[in-house]
Amino acid sequence: MAILRPNEHLRLPPEAMSLEGAGMATIVVTYPRLDHPKILQTFAWQEIDLYPWFPVMNAFLCDWIVNKDSKPQSARVMHSQMRGWAEFKMVAGVFRLQ
Repeated sequence: MAILRPNEHLRLPPEAMSLEGAGMATIVVTYPRLDHPKILQTFAWQEIDLYPWFPVMNAFLCDWIVNKDSKPQSARVMHSQMRGWAEFKMVAGVFRLQ
């Protein structure tokens, strides 16, 4: 099995992606509402992504941080090759795995 660098799998056909460790990734983002900052809202998103680098998910989160008014408070990630949820929390603009 070849090792791919992040974003390199975006040029592969879906059949090749499955051979390289790609699978269904789910992310649940918790963020404060703009009109009521003390109320948290969740957003769920699914996409085929490459484990363990998650280039598609990282691009999604970077786009969210740059282009949305409301910054994520936390994000939970699940991939078809993971055994359970991994949680990321916003700490000074950096997502850290707990």
